[in-house]
Amino acid sequence: MAVEQKYRKSTVLTYILYFVGSLTGLQHFYLGRDFQGFLYLSTLGGYGIGTLLDLFRLRRYVADANEEDEEMALYTLSKKLKKPSWGLERAFYQTITGTLYSLVACGCIDPQ
Repeated sequence: MAVEQKYRKSTVLTYILYFVGSLTGLQHFYLGRDFQGFLYLSTLGGYGIGTLLDLFRLRRYVADANEEDEEMALYTLSKKLKKPSWGLERAFYQTITGTLYSLVACGCIDPQ
């Protein structure tokens, strides 16, 4: 399932924010990386070193932010369905788990 376009973070806008306010961490606040944005705000871009490194890392940060949005959309969809997933694998693991619990219960019973 693809994320709707309005929720995706833009690489172009991220780079614009980088060039406008990289020392204050604007690009990190936009991408939802609030802790890192606060660190950049309080240290003026990681003393300048973090700002230079961000020039190469921003594409990955945008990809990570969009991936998190997609995961959140899938999580929200699964909560709306409220149906457990059924399948052969789940039935197999339920059978194994039930068997192990019954063996433990039988081991706890005194044979006398």
